Amino acid sequence: MRSSRSPRRRLVLLGAILGGVVVLGVLLWFGLSAYATAKVRAKLESAGTARGLALAAEGVT
Repeated sequence: MRSSRSPRRRLVLLGAILGGVVVLGVLLWFGLSAYATAKVRAKLESAGTARGLALAAEGVT
């Protein structure tokens, strides 16, 4: 009886670990993307040009 539960438990554990890694990766991706967008937007706005402000308003990176 124990041998039939062990592979299933191992699969559940592996799935949970992989799911956690995927979730952390997605959060990291969105965090870095938001950081890069904010950095580019700040650079465009600091230029003070109408074109830079328009691009920043459109969200162009």
